[in-house]
Amino acid sequence: MKYFLITLLATFFAMNVYAESGAHEHHKHEQHRQHDAHVHGVAELTLAQEGHLIEINFESPASNIVGFEHQASTEQQKLAIEEAKSKLESAQQLFTFDGTNCKLKKAEINVSELAAYDDEHEKHHKNKADNHVHKEHEHKANKETHSEITAQYQFTCSNGAKLKAVSVHLLKQFPRIEKLNTQWITDTKQGANELGHENNMIRLR
Repeated sequence: MKYFLITLLATFFAMNVYAESGAHEHHKHEQHRQHDAHVHGVAELTLAQEGHLIEINFESPASNIVGFEHQASTEQQKLAIEEAKSKLESAQQLFTFDGTNCKLKKAEINVSELAAYDDEHEKHHKNKADNHVHKEHEHKANKETHSEITAQYQFTCSNGAKLKAVSVHLLKQFPRIEKLNTQWITDTKQGANELGHENNMIRLR
């Protein structure tokens, strides 16, 4: 229930940010976002805090993380996905909390848009009668697409009221990310930041 509430808080914050620019600008922005949301070098992060619980959601074009966006078809590409997933699962290397101690409660990493090819590849490889379909999938796998990698984290802090800031080390772990757009909300404040290699801190208080 609490997890669901924090997601709603993050969504509510995003809606407020868009609403401030007016209905016309909102419509224009949404059209632009749908068309150009997938920008190489740019990623998105949302942070929501309620009491001692923090939720962080991260979304990035796959090229920022693994260097390609099509479904993996070689051992090298599969290895790159596994290495990226391992880094994203190591939350203690990605986030530093200032003011209180926060421990990882849950992490969910989604690389399915890149890894889904494995199952399809195996099915078609085993079915020789479907060789033509297999080649079709292989062609699609190597064609550049717009794939995303997402990660969702939950932390519990010993004293949420003392949390002052969160340092984000995603750009250090994934140097292809040049800019990280962040939106955040706490029990008392909300804000937005643009993080880069020289500025990686979200100041909450």
